[in-house]
Amino acid sequence: MSNFRANRRAERELARGMKMAAWLGSIADEAAADARTLVPVASGDLRDSIRSSVGTHEGDIAGIVAYGVGGEGWYGNLVEYGTSRTTPHPFLFPAVLKAVAKRGGRMGL
Repeated sequence: MSNFRANRRAERELARGMKMAAWLGSIADEAAADARTLVPVASGDLRDSIRSSVGTHEGDIAGIVAYGVGGEGWYGNLVEYGTSRTTPHPFLFPAVLKAVAKRGGRMGL
């Protein structure tokens, strides 16, 4: 049999972390959805490869929006930033900026 005491501070920190992860996930989801509407579509591979998730970055909780997941849409940076032969068509960065501006200060921790 094991006995343990609840650590109220740890419980509050865990609840706060879970709330933050949900908040960041909602921002990432919104940014990914907007990026899918902004990206130029030829085959649809790049659009269909845009994903959002919540993870960690350097020990902090982070909302993640990525493209090229699973090998399709690997050329997203060439579309976003352009090349010596093509003009840039930003889709991810503007979508993230819009989502953060819209929901960035509303977590209420």
